[in-house]
Parts: sequence; structure tokens; C-alpha cells
Amino acid sequence: MRLTAVAIPVLIVIGMFAVTSAALGQKMEKQFVSAPQCVTEGTDEPMATADRESQQAFDSISHIGHFKGGGGMSGVAGCTRWFVLSKDVDVLQHYRAALPAAGWEVVEDDGRHLRAHLDGRAFDVTPCPGGGVVWAGSDDDPSYGQGRPELAGTEICPHDL
Repeated sequence: MRLTAVAIPVLIVIGMFAVTSAALGQKMEKQFVSAPQCVTEGTDEPMATADRESQQAFDSISHIGHFKGGGGMSGVAGCTRWFVLSKDVDVLQHYRAALPAAGWEVVEDDGRHLRAHLDGRAFDVTPCPGGGVVWAGSDDDPSYGQGRPELAGTEICPHDL
């Protein structure tokens, strides 16, 4: 009898954690997408071409995290998108493996961000608290439109990932 009295509340608590975790996963799937999206209908040239090129770069790479649909910055200097992580993951380690596997050459890795090049395109990733930020554009352009990756951790990372 005592075992049953103790087991029931324990099972209820375990059940609550399982249901909450499943519900959070479904919420993430509805609010976020699994890959960055740059292309928007009705965008005028030359930005439409730049968006398509950035999208091709993003599509060539295996990503982690969840990207907010439509959230970010786009322009002729590239496309920036933020992502959130549902668990603790080493963002840079993921992309250190994913980029070469997709044919990209990592040209910069200072422990705060990675930059890679492929066929005139560039990709950059910077970890942020709770997620990170990715950028794709021309390898002639500065990452995130700034040209100073040392500022990325303070200026690029939003406070509400």
C-alpha cells in the first residue's frame, strides 16, 4: 500500500516531464524551421539574386538548431539568420565537421566563429547564448555586413534567442 502511495506521485511527475518535453518539441516545430530561409516572394533585383545565392549556400550545409521562419536580415551583402538550440550543443564543432563534408573550405576558425568558402560563396557561423547566427554571401563580402567578426558575439547575438 505504501509503495503504491509513493509510486503514483512519482509516476505523475515523470509523466508531466515527458508530456512537457513533447509539447515543447511540437511548439518548436511549428514556430521554427530546420534550415535558414532567405528567399522571399516579391523581392526586387539585385537583392533577389543575392537571396537565392545565399539560400543555395545554406541549402548545401547540414544545420543544427531551429531557425525562426523569416527572421533575420537580407540584402545584397548576404543573408543572416538566427537559430535556437533545444539542447547544449557545440555549434562550432558541428560546423567544423559539416562544412568540409559539404565541400566547403574553412578559412577562418578563431574559436568564436567559423568562416568557410566554396565557389565564390562564403558562410559564417557564430555561437550565441542559447543558439547562434549564420550568414551566407559572397566571399568578397564581410560576414554579417560588418567586416569585424570580433564584434559578432556582442553586436550580432540577439538578447532573446
